[in-house]
Amino acid sequence: MKFIKPATQSFRLHDFQGAIAVETDIRYPHHVFTVDIYSYLRQEHPETHLGWWGFSLPMGKKMIQFHVDFRSISRDSVKMILDGNKVSCGDHWVNPAYLFDPLQDLQLVLRDGQLNIQQLEHVILKTDDPGVLKAFYARLHAGGGYGTPLPFLPTMHFHKLDVLRNFFLKYVPEGGKALDLGCGRCLFTDIQPNWPFQIFSGDLDVGLIRERKKEVPQNYWFVSDVSHVPFQSRHFDALFVGEIIEHVNDPYVALAEWKRVLKPGGVLILTTPNRERLLAVVEGRERPYSPDHLHELSYRELRDEVLPKAGFKVLRTRGIYLEALLNWFGGNPRRDYLQAEWNQEKYVPLMKFFNRAGRLAPQYALDLVFVCQSN
Repeated sequence: MKFIKPATQSFRLHDFQGAIAVETDIRYPHHVFTVDIYSYLRQEHPETHLGWWGFSLPMGKKMIQFHVDFRSISRDSVKMILDGNKVSCGDHWVNPAYLFDPLQDLQLVLRDGQLNIQQLEHVILKTDDPGVLKAFYARLHAGGGYGTPLPFLPTMHFHKLDVLRNFFLKYVPEGGKALDLGCGRCLFTDIQPNWPFQIFSGDLDVGLIRERKKEVPQNYWFVSDVSHVPFQSRHFDALFVGEIIEHVNDPYVALAEWKRVLKPGGVLILTTPNRERLLAVVEGRERPYSPDHLHELSYRELRDEVLPKAGFKVLRTRGIYLEALLNWFGGNPRRDYLQAEWNQEKYVPLMKFFNRAGRLAPQYALDLVFVCQSN
């Protein structure tokens, strides 16, 4: 039985302010309710703990709003709106030194009089504030970036490179121009040094672009935001965006720009995590794969809504990795064993098998590859 039910699985902060509606049905008078906020995927007290705010919920069925205002972090940062009246919290703890990530994990926690957890609901709190994003990536790269010595991510990455190699050779015309946006080191050159078409590689990292110009002079390297491409319209035969669309503030704005620089009939190849991957579907809530994924989209949304609306015809799709080895009977949060305790070299053959299994059920795969044609 659910005593608290948030109206949405996520909400967005504007100028560090926002609100969420929560339906409550409290049946016993002695309870403890808190709004508890951590960095997404990093629940460590006190470093990644923004704070907690305690409230007394009314008996019976009610629709309550919680307003948050983190322009300053204090007791008054979270308030309850009940019957049109603002109610300040009782007990609380805050971390004034907290550093915001693009995503926070807002937890609605109901405990009984003995402080046993009766219900825990997670809501993703998102912010696309430019200062937050810039500071997050500075911390990320200072700590060594996304790299990991464990085998799961490299194994999935190399499988994805094999899929992309085949798609690049099939869909990018020989002698044409291919654009790689948000390129990093450039996946084309990670796959093989030479291609039968010209590659243009753009990224915001000035130092990286300067370095890669020297290492791979056959590519045309340039500095660019993925939503503002410094080329004339109808310039490219193909465009690749790998793990990019989930980071942009407005996917439709980005897609419009990508369509602009493609020739009529040009090909867009994109990869992105699947918002409705099997683990998230089983758990029944949003589970962004990384704390900087502002706009994860599902296979269904991309195929049936987003890409057609943006003027693209879907030609091919491919799912990468199926999270089937879950703790099916172990309660929440769900976890995939191959990304947790089985993330070891001896399980790499299993990882390779489930990488291929994503092709069988792309709507539930962890990662997606779409090949589209500009209308």
